[in-house]
Amino acid sequence: MNVGRNGEPGGGAALDLRLLGDFRLGHGESTVELAPRAEHLLAFLALRNNMTRTAVAAQLWPDLDEAQARGCLRSTLWRLPRPDGLTLVVASGDRLYLTTFVQVDVTRLREGLDQWLPGDSPPVQIGPLSGDLLPGWYDDWLVIDRERQRQVRLHALERMSAWYVGAERFDRAIEAALQAIAGDPLRESAHRCLIQAHLAEGNISEARRQVDIYRSLLAEAGIPAQLSARMHELMRPARVMHTSAVAPLVRGPKCEVAF
Repeated sequence: MNVGRNGEPGGGAALDLRLLGDFRLGHGESTVELAPRAEHLLAFLALRNNMTRTAVAAQLWPDLDEAQARGCLRSTLWRLPRPDGLTLVVASGDRLYLTTFVQVDVTRLREGLDQWLPGDSPPVQIGPLSGDLLPGWYDDWLVIDRERQRQVRLHALERMSAWYVGAERFDRAIEAALQAIAGDPLRESAHRCLIQAHLAEGNISEARRQVDIYRSLLAEAGIPAQLSARMHELMRPARVMHTSAVAPLVRGPKCEVAF
């Protein structure tokens, strides 16, 4: 038998741990059934690998004292299933690790994005970037990890939208930008990506409409609708084009088109 990190068996069939969307531990075509605490333990180690038993117990059982929490951790570890005889969690001294043959979708996604060089096509599809991290969970320890993943997702979608604009794949550029806006409706950079896609495709009215939508969202949130210099710079060609288009129809003093 091959040996992996920390002495765990290697070379077996990989298990697929899904954290984007609903939790699932897959083994081939099957789903490995886990108790709720076991799910939380695997998710925690997938996101925060190499933690002491005390730290893991304190995060997963915050309402218990240290002795009780460590007891719950021991019980959860003992009850973990062993699909095809594979151990899901291994220990090295007082530290716990998720075994290397458990493939985690979040890790896979971030590794692909980390290798995305300037000018290269996107290494992932838009789909994997559309899901939140364990949206049905409300654990305090998950707040930071969820925000980290949200930022990874939004920046990747914005960069993807810009790349598709350059490739004249405007439908994909618009879809990526809309996904970014769905992730944070008040994020100006996401709206700028969508506006840029509309302008690149020649749809000035769509770009103007998106500016109005963004202003309305800010107003509804009680935020002063002050557009950034980047937004004004982005819309400047649209103002010129719009003024030129309507000039023959306007009589009297020249009108200003306000965005």
